[in-house]
Amino acid sequence: MAWQAPKAEALAGIFAVNSKLANFESIDIDGLHGPEAVVANAAGDIYSTTHEGWILRWVKGETKAQRWVNVGGRPLGIAFDNEQNLWVANAYLGLQKVDVSGNVSLELTSTDGVPIRYADDLDILANGKIYFSDASTKFPAKNSGTLAASLLEIIEHAGTARVIEFNPANGKSKVIMTGLSFANGIAAAADDSFILVAETGSYRVWKYWLKGDKTGQSEVIVDNLPGFPDNIHRGLDGRFWLGLTSPRSAIVDKFSDKPFLRKIIQRMPSFLRPQVVPYGHI
Repeated sequence: MAWQAPKAEALAGIFAVNSKLANFESIDIDGLHGPEAVVANAAGDIYSTTHEGWILRWVKGETKAQRWVNVGGRPLGIAFDNEQNLWVANAYLGLQKVDVSGNVSLELTSTDGVPIRYADDLDILANGKIYFSDASTKFPAKNSGTLAASLLEIIEHAGTARVIEFNPANGKSKVIMTGLSFANGIAAAADDSFILVAETGSYRVWKYWLKGDKTGQSEVIVDNLPGFPDNIHRGLDGRFWLGLTSPRSAIVDKFSDKPFLRKIIQRMPSFLRPQVVPYGHI
Protein backbone atom coordinates (compact mmCIF):
# COMPACT_ATOMS: atom_id res chain seq x y z
CA MET A 1 0.00 0.00 0.00
CA ALA A 2 1.26 3.48 -0.82
CA TRP A 3 1.68 5.84 2.11
CA GLN A 4 3.79 8.88 2.93
CA ALA A 5 6.30 8.26 5.68
CA PRO A 6 6.93 11.37 7.77
CA LYS A 7 10.39 12.88 7.55
CA ALA A 8 12.64 11.10 10.02
CA GLU A 9 13.86 13.29 12.84
CA ALA A 10 17.53 13.22 13.75
CA LEU A 11 18.67 11.28 16.79
CA ALA A 12 18.99 14.50 18.78
CA GLY A 13 17.41 16.12 21.81
CA ILE A 14 15.64 13.51 23.91
CA PHE A 15 16.64 10.95 21.28
CA ALA A 16 20.34 11.85 21.31
CA VAL A 17 22.74 8.94 21.29
CA ASN A 18 24.10 7.97 24.71
CA SER A 19 25.59 4.90 26.36
CA LYS A 20 23.34 4.62 29.42
CA LEU A 21 22.04 1.22 28.33
CA ALA A 22 25.60 -0.10 28.37
CA ASN A 23 25.50 -0.08 32.17
CA PHE A 24 23.31 -3.13 32.48
CA GLU A 25 23.51 -6.29 34.55
CA SER A 26 23.33 -9.41 32.41
CA ILE A 27 21.02 -12.15 33.71
CA ASP A 28 21.66 -15.75 32.69
CA ILE A 29 18.78 -17.31 30.74
CA ASP A 30 19.97 -20.91 30.87
CA GLY A 31 21.42 -20.99 27.37
CA LEU A 32 18.17 -19.95 25.68
CA HIS A 33 17.47 -17.03 23.33
CA GLY A 34 15.09 -14.18 22.64
CA PRO A 35 13.65 -13.12 26.03
CA GLU A 36 10.87 -11.01 24.53
CA ALA A 37 8.87 -10.14 27.66
CA VAL A 38 9.50 -9.99 31.41
CA VAL A 39 6.78 -9.86 34.09
CA ALA A 40 6.44 -10.48 37.83
CA ASN A 41 3.69 -12.36 39.64
CA ALA A 42 2.07 -11.32 42.93
CA ALA A 43 4.77 -13.15 44.92
CA GLY A 44 7.56 -11.25 43.19
CA ASP A 45 8.79 -14.14 41.03
CA ILE A 46 10.04 -13.08 37.59
CA TYR A 47 8.98 -14.77 34.32
CA SER A 48 10.23 -14.40 30.76
CA THR A 49 9.49 -15.90 27.34
CA THR A 50 12.14 -17.42 25.06
CA HIS A 51 12.54 -18.29 21.40
CA GLU A 52 12.61 -22.00 22.22
CA GLY A 53 9.11 -21.89 23.73
CA TRP A 54 10.17 -21.99 27.36
CA ILE A 55 8.76 -19.77 30.06
CA LEU A 56 11.62 -19.08 32.44
CA ARG A 57 11.06 -18.36 36.13
CA TRP A 58 13.31 -16.70 38.67
CA VAL A 59 11.94 -17.38 42.16
CA LYS A 60 12.15 -14.28 44.35
CA GLY A 61 15.53 -14.09 46.02
CA GLU A 62 17.20 -16.51 43.59
CA THR A 63 19.40 -15.72 40.59
CA LYS A 64 19.28 -19.01 38.68
CA ALA A 65 16.61 -19.35 35.98
CA GLN A 66 14.23 -22.31 36.08
CA ARG A 67 12.74 -23.75 32.92
CA TRP A 68 9.20 -23.58 34.26
CA VAL A 69 7.04 -24.74 31.33
CA ASN A 70 7.38 -25.05 27.56
CA VAL A 71 4.29 -23.67 25.81
CA GLY A 72 5.49 -24.54 22.29
CA GLY A 73 5.51 -22.16 19.35
CA ARG A 74 7.03 -18.73 19.91
CA PRO A 75 5.75 -17.04 23.07
CA LEU A 76 6.09 -13.26 23.03
CA GLY A 77 4.00 -11.04 25.36
CA ILE A 78 2.92 -12.32 28.79
CA ALA A 79 0.80 -11.00 31.66
CA PHE A 80 -0.75 -12.33 34.89
CA ASP A 81 -4.46 -12.15 35.70
CA ASN A 82 -5.96 -11.77 39.18
CA GLU A 83 -5.89 -15.54 39.75
CA GLN A 84 -2.19 -15.61 38.83
CA ASN A 85 -2.76 -17.45 35.59
CA LEU A 86 -0.11 -16.46 33.07
CA TRP A 87 -1.53 -15.45 29.69
CA VAL A 88 0.71 -15.78 26.65
CA ALA A 89 0.55 -14.13 23.23
CA ASN A 90 2.08 -16.94 21.19
CA ALA A 91 3.03 -15.77 17.69
CA TYR A 92 2.69 -19.26 16.20
CA LEU A 93 -0.35 -20.56 18.07
CA GLY A 94 -2.62 -17.78 19.40
CA LEU A 95 -3.65 -16.84 22.94
CA GLN A 96 -2.62 -19.30 25.66
CA LYS A 97 -3.17 -19.64 29.40
CA VAL A 98 -0.79 -21.27 31.88
CA ASP A 99 -2.35 -21.94 35.29
CA VAL A 100 -0.44 -21.81 38.57
CA SER A 101 0.38 -25.51 38.27
CA GLY A 102 1.93 -25.05 34.84
CA ASN A 103 -0.91 -26.57 32.81
CA VAL A 104 -1.06 -25.00 29.34
CA SER A 105 -4.27 -24.43 27.37
CA LEU A 106 -4.88 -22.75 24.01
CA GLU A 107 -7.73 -20.31 24.61
CA LEU A 108 -8.18 -18.39 21.34
CA THR A 109 -7.05 -19.06 17.76
CA SER A 110 -9.34 -16.79 15.71
CA THR A 111 -11.58 -13.75 15.98
CA ASP A 112 -14.40 -12.71 13.65
CA GLY A 113 -13.62 -15.75 11.52
CA VAL A 114 -10.02 -14.64 10.88
CA PRO A 115 -7.20 -16.79 12.31
CA ILE A 116 -4.79 -15.18 14.75
CA ARG A 117 -1.60 -15.35 12.73
CA TYR A 118 0.80 -13.29 14.83
CA ALA A 119 -0.22 -12.83 18.47
CA ASP A 120 2.34 -10.36 19.75
CA ASP A 121 1.71 -8.57 23.05
CA LEU A 122 -1.06 -8.29 25.63
CA ASP A 123 -2.21 -6.69 28.84
CA ILE A 124 -4.97 -7.58 31.29
CA LEU A 125 -7.44 -5.32 33.10
CA ALA A 126 -8.66 -5.70 36.67
CA ASN A 127 -11.98 -7.02 35.30
CA GLY A 128 -10.11 -9.86 33.58
CA LYS A 129 -10.50 -8.66 30.00
CA ILE A 130 -7.45 -9.20 27.83
CA TYR A 131 -6.28 -6.89 25.06
CA PHE A 132 -3.73 -8.19 22.61
CA SER A 133 -2.21 -7.40 19.24
CA ASP A 134 -2.41 -9.60 16.16
CA ALA A 135 0.56 -8.03 14.39
CA SER A 136 -0.22 -9.34 10.89
CA THR A 137 -3.23 -11.16 9.50
CA LYS A 138 -1.47 -11.67 6.14
CA PHE A 139 1.98 -12.96 7.06
CA PRO A 140 1.80 -15.76 9.66
CA ALA A 141 4.74 -15.75 12.04
CA LYS A 142 4.73 -19.56 12.01
CA ASN A 143 5.49 -19.69 8.27
CA SER A 144 8.69 -17.68 8.15
CA GLY A 145 9.54 -16.75 11.74
CA THR A 146 8.68 -13.65 13.72
CA LEU A 147 11.39 -11.37 12.29
CA ALA A 148 10.80 -12.25 8.62
CA ALA A 149 7.03 -11.95 9.00
CA SER A 150 7.36 -8.57 10.73
CA LEU A 151 9.55 -7.23 7.91
CA LEU A 152 7.05 -8.43 5.29
CA GLU A 153 4.17 -6.69 7.09
CA ILE A 154 6.13 -3.47 7.65
CA ILE A 155 7.60 -3.18 4.15
CA GLU A 156 4.31 -3.98 2.40
CA HIS A 157 2.51 -1.59 4.80
CA ALA A 158 -0.89 -3.06 3.94
CA GLY A 159 -2.26 -2.33 7.42
CA THR A 160 -3.49 -5.85 8.16
CA ALA A 161 -2.76 -5.78 11.89
CA ARG A 162 -5.47 -5.51 14.55
CA VAL A 163 -6.08 -5.28 18.28
CA ILE A 164 -8.44 -7.78 19.91
CA GLU A 165 -10.42 -7.78 23.14
CA PHE A 166 -10.98 -11.19 24.77
CA ASN A 167 -13.21 -11.88 27.76
CA PRO A 168 -12.20 -15.17 29.44
CA ALA A 169 -15.43 -15.13 31.49
CA ASN A 170 -17.57 -15.91 28.45
CA GLY A 171 -14.99 -16.80 25.81
CA LYS A 172 -16.07 -13.94 23.54
CA SER A 173 -13.65 -11.84 21.54
CA LYS A 174 -13.95 -8.84 19.24
CA VAL A 175 -11.69 -6.67 17.13
CA ILE A 176 -11.43 -3.11 18.45
CA MET A 177 -8.74 -1.66 16.14
CA THR A 178 -7.86 -2.47 12.52
CA GLY A 179 -5.78 -1.06 9.69
CA LEU A 180 -2.55 -0.97 11.68
CA SER A 181 0.91 -1.57 10.28
CA PHE A 182 2.33 -4.24 12.57
CA ALA A 183 0.49 -3.64 15.85
CA ASN A 184 3.01 -4.50 18.53
CA GLY A 185 3.20 -3.52 22.21
CA ILE A 186 0.07 -3.22 24.38
CA ALA A 187 -0.12 -1.56 27.80
CA ALA A 188 -3.12 -0.61 29.94
CA ALA A 189 -3.41 2.47 32.15
CA ALA A 190 -3.27 1.92 35.90
CA ASP A 191 -6.99 2.78 36.17
CA ASP A 192 -7.88 0.70 33.08
CA SER A 193 -9.25 3.79 31.33
CA PHE A 194 -7.26 3.22 28.14
CA ILE A 195 -4.68 1.06 26.43
CA LEU A 196 -1.65 2.17 24.47
CA VAL A 197 -0.71 0.42 21.24
CA ALA A 198 2.69 0.63 19.57
CA GLU A 199 2.32 0.64 15.77
CA THR A 200 5.76 -0.40 14.60
CA GLY A 201 5.35 0.13 10.85
CA SER A 202 4.13 3.72 11.18
CA TYR A 203 6.50 4.82 13.97
CA ARG A 204 3.75 5.85 16.38
CA VAL A 205 1.76 5.05 19.53
CA TRP A 206 -2.04 5.00 19.78
CA LYS A 207 -4.34 5.54 22.75
CA TYR A 208 -7.60 3.58 22.70
CA TRP A 209 -10.15 4.72 25.28
CA LEU A 210 -11.94 2.09 27.41
CA LYS A 211 -13.77 4.49 29.75
CA GLY A 212 -15.23 7.99 29.71
CA ASP A 213 -16.68 10.18 26.97
CA LYS A 214 -14.22 8.84 24.38
CA THR A 215 -14.93 5.14 24.99
CA GLY A 216 -14.26 3.19 21.82
CA GLN A 217 -12.31 6.02 20.19
CA SER A 218 -8.61 6.05 19.39
CA GLU A 219 -6.03 8.73 18.75
CA VAL A 220 -2.31 8.96 17.99
CA ILE A 221 -0.46 10.38 21.00
CA VAL A 222 3.16 9.87 19.87
CA ASP A 223 4.04 10.25 16.20
CA ASN A 224 7.07 10.22 13.91
CA LEU A 225 9.38 8.33 16.23
CA PRO A 226 12.99 8.02 15.00
CA GLY A 227 12.88 4.23 15.26
CA PHE A 228 10.59 1.20 15.18
CA PRO A 229 8.53 1.06 18.41
CA ASP A 230 8.16 -2.40 19.91
CA ASN A 231 7.13 -3.35 23.43
CA ILE A 232 5.48 -0.88 25.77
CA HIS A 233 5.00 -1.32 29.52
CA ARG A 234 3.35 0.67 32.30
CA GLY A 235 5.74 2.04 34.91
CA LEU A 236 5.17 4.16 38.01
CA ASP A 237 3.36 7.49 38.38
CA GLY A 238 1.64 7.36 35.00
CA ARG A 239 4.87 6.64 33.15
CA PHE A 240 5.11 4.19 30.25
CA TRP A 241 8.30 2.61 28.95
CA LEU A 242 8.62 2.14 25.18
CA GLY A 243 11.39 0.26 23.42
CA LEU A 244 12.62 1.16 19.92
CA THR A 245 14.18 -1.90 18.30
CA SER A 246 16.10 -0.16 15.54
CA PRO A 247 16.49 3.23 13.83
CA ARG A 248 14.26 3.79 10.82
CA SER A 249 15.31 2.61 7.37
CA ALA A 250 16.02 5.39 4.88
CA ILE A 251 15.20 3.03 2.00
CA VAL A 252 11.84 1.99 3.44
CA ASP A 253 10.91 5.64 4.07
CA LYS A 254 12.12 6.78 0.64
CA PHE A 255 9.91 4.29 -1.19
CA SER A 256 6.93 4.52 1.17
CA ASP A 257 4.75 5.90 -1.65
CA LYS A 258 6.06 3.37 -4.19
CA PRO A 259 4.63 -0.05 -3.29
CA PHE A 260 5.83 -1.63 -6.55
CA LEU A 261 9.46 -0.78 -5.76
CA ARG A 262 9.02 -2.07 -2.22
CA LYS A 263 7.80 -5.38 -3.65
CA ILE A 264 10.91 -5.58 -5.80
CA ILE A 265 13.11 -4.88 -2.78
CA GLN A 266 11.31 -7.56 -0.77
CA ARG A 267 11.96 -10.14 -3.51
CA MET A 268 15.69 -9.50 -3.53
CA PRO A 269 18.06 -11.92 -1.77
CA SER A 270 17.94 -11.35 1.98
CA PHE A 271 21.45 -9.84 2.09
CA LEU A 272 20.36 -7.08 -0.33
CA ARG A 273 17.21 -6.08 1.54
CA PRO A 274 17.08 -3.35 4.21
CA GLN A 275 18.58 -4.77 7.38
CA VAL A 276 17.60 -4.30 11.01
CA VAL A 277 20.27 -2.19 12.70
CA PRO A 278 21.00 -3.42 16.24
CA TYR A 279 20.57 -0.18 18.17
CA GLY A 280 18.45 -0.37 21.32
CA HIS A 281 16.56 2.66 22.57
CA ILE A 282 14.16 3.16 25.49
